[in-house]
Amino acid sequence: MKLFTAVFAAILGTASLFAADPDPSLVLHLKFDEGEGTLVKDATGKGHDAKLTNCQWVKFGVRGSAIELNGKDSFVDIPWSKDLDLPEEFTYSLWFKFFKTGKGQSLFNRGNYTFGFQSYIYDSFVSFHSLKVKGRSLIYTRFVYADRPEAPFYHLVITSTKGEKEGERIVRFFVNGKQRTNDKRFGGQKDFVVNGPIPVEKKVGLTIGKFASHEGQWFKGIIDEAKVYSRPLTEKEIKEEYDRLSVPEEPADVKKKN
Repeated sequence: MKLFTAVFAAILGTASLFAADPDPSLVLHLKFDEGEGTLVKDATGKGHDAKLTNCQWVKFGVRGSAIELNGKDSFVDIPWSKDLDLPEEFTYSLWFKFFKTGKGQSLFNRGNYTFGFQSYIYDSFVSFHSLKVKGRSLIYTRFVYADRPEAPFYHLVITSTKGEKEGERIVRFFVNGKQRTNDKRFGGQKDFVVNGPIPVEKKVGLTIGKFASHEGQWFKGIIDEAKVYSRPLTEKEIKEEYDRLSVPEEPADVKKKN
């Protein structure tokens, strides 16, 4: 009986090990669950720990705690690393709620659009932009400012994949698990074709929420669960991520009772 129990436990342990094996394309995952301090650990184990500047911890994020940026001088700084150089294919994923400033607010940036790239959001659109490539990616979709504590988080995902022609990149936007399409008044696009690799300025780190240009200024709001992949996630994978994290997690005391 003891032998059977030991073998069964070993099998379960092996199964758990494989079940927990992370996606190797996930190169950055900031959970923001520390709850204090100015350092956020990279949950992938790849060592891309982030530094917080003038950020405030809040108790209730999508999962665990999160951080609030003040719209003036707070941001997340991820130091440069070779595996964060993603000029062709990638996924940038972020959960957020934001407050009204009357200006475009930065999300993921690599320098700015003149020598790197920037992504930013307004109440009516989200943009991924760089002057180094031909073509601009901008999707018109309505976002509601978080004017009350119980306002829901948005899940924004931006992907890039290789196009059919040499040098082409296809940029796509997903909000709350669904790919967004521009209204016919704005061209009706959902796949944005840009030409040339997305620039990755040499040894310039990645930031979240930092002022990058007049278009993408300081972010004011709450950020949680930031991820970067070295491949474009599929719509199915993005939907699964949204469905999994958009459902409120049971409190620890309820889990114990169950």
